[in-house]
Amino acid sequence: MSISLLQLLLEIVYNILRSTTEGSGHIVIGGISDNESSSYTFIDNTADNGTTYFYLVRSENSNNVESSNSDEVSATSDATSPSLYLIAANAGIVTLDYDELLDFNSTPASADFNVQSNASSLTINSVEVSGPRVILEITPDVNAGDNVTVSYTPGTNAIRDIATNNVAPRSEEHTSELQS
Repeated sequence: MSISLLQLLLEIVYNILRSTTEGSGHIVIGGISDNESSSYTFIDNTADNGTTYFYLVRSENSNNVESSNSDEVSATSDATSPSLYLIAANAGIVTLDYDELLDFNSTPASADFNVQSNASSLTINSVEVSGPRVILEITPDVNAGDNVTVSYTPGTNAIRDIATNNVAPRSEEHTSELQS
């Protein structure tokens, strides 16, 4: 069996096509050269916030021979930062609840937060990001009726959503209502 060396040396590019209409109207918005990786990432920096796009991938070799289209996938762009909507304090835990899923790979440092109870600083022992929530383990515990203030200044690993939109720095107060 003989294989043409010319075939083996053909460069392959994966063209990324986009449309705002499902099933039609796709245009090439970029490409990725094949480096024999098992996966590739393409970031669409031209997407408008809140717009749903439909994407296809098509390979093309250096002789301009194209493959058929991949299956179509859709995505809605997100350039909106998560909004904090609830702070809850219960014994040794303070939770910050946001309006969308957060990136658990970007867990802020304890030093990015300042938590006070009745104007006394508390120690932050750990920080965890889980779903739409940031969980701060604190000492000492807070009591029912305590006025809890949480300040946040982003450090190296900012609180952010899964689209990597960072949460803005802020200071919020909450009166704790302990649950039994």
